[in-house]
Amino acid sequence: MFVRVLAGALAQDRAEARRGLSWWLLAAPLMAVVVGAFGMSLSEGGRLRLAQLLFLFVGLGLGAWMACTPRRILLYEGPLAGWLAVVAVALAATLGSSLGGASRWLAIGPLMIQMSVLAAPFVLLGLTSLVARGRARHALALGLAAQAAFVATADAVASLTLGGVAVIVCAVVAKRWRLTMMMGAIAVAGLAIAAILDPMLAPVAHSEGILGLFTAVSPALTVLGLVALLIAIAAPLLLLRRASLDAPTRGLALAVALSLAIPAAATTVVATVVPLLGYSGSTVVAAYLGIGALISLSRQAPPAVAPDPVRAEAAPQSGTTTITPKFGSAFVRQPEPCTYG
Repeated sequence: MFVRVLAGALAQDRAEARRGLSWWLLAAPLMAVVVGAFGMSLSEGGRLRLAQLLFLFVGLGLGAWMACTPRRILLYEGPLAGWLAVVAVALAATLGSSLGGASRWLAIGPLMIQMSVLAAPFVLLGLTSLVARGRARHALALGLAAQAAFVATADAVASLTLGGVAVIVCAVVAKRWRLTMMMGAIAVAGLAIAAILDPMLAPVAHSEGILGLFTAVSPALTVLGLVALLIAIAAPLLLLRRASLDAPTRGLALAVALSLAIPAAATTVVATVVPLLGYSGSTVVAAYLGIGALISLSRQAPPAVAPDPVRAEAAPQSGTTTITPKFGSAFVRQPEPCTYG
């Protein structure tokens, strides 16, 4: 009986969470992934294209699931998810597959998962929740642990992305410059150490060098891919036009956009995966997880039920008791007659 009641409550909660969601955000990365898969099919064959499209469907499903998760659950369970993500990155750094001195991947069957990329949305959600609830020390502890785990993977771009978005979250959500400066110091220290440890792996043609493959096929394909990537980056920022958005949603919108923009800009300096365009299931799924969390947080709370003006203006009769429930409706209860002589 208890299980049936709990299942019914969760189903009703999810049904309510689907109302008023910005589902159009799920289409933002779609064009970039499709263009990337098309470019891979022209230069590398159809196998990678099918794998990338499979990652796209997985990302869409997980993003929709995240979007249907009630906002309060994401905010209150976000720190736990962030700490679990940090543990997963630490496991990948210690027990994962190593290539050229960098341990960034966790092998699960035939899949090679880049845990630092996949864990980033959960860490950002945890930081957003803690900062919004005023738990500065907990946020600093999570940011420091996440930066240490990312540094252990010897990935300078991942450390830069994490540090940049963590600073943005603190600056926008908390608006406390001391917390922002401390998070910035953690980010700078983490980036400096990661840059020293990063072995600067050679670029892979269909991943880090995807833009070069596009140019070899057609310069127009390169332009189309960059335009699609810019659309994916700019889409979360369109939510900022809503004046009704609260600080956590604004901070997460900027964080999701920067989590795509920073690696994209870093491709001009170092060899790193071009987000959404290059072959990488981790970047596609991570982008959709972040967008799904943003859709859930951007959901507006239902308006309060206004009291009935007719009943509110009606004066209670003498000798009666008026009971007004929390929903604003009033009813009159007549006093019971005295039966004692």
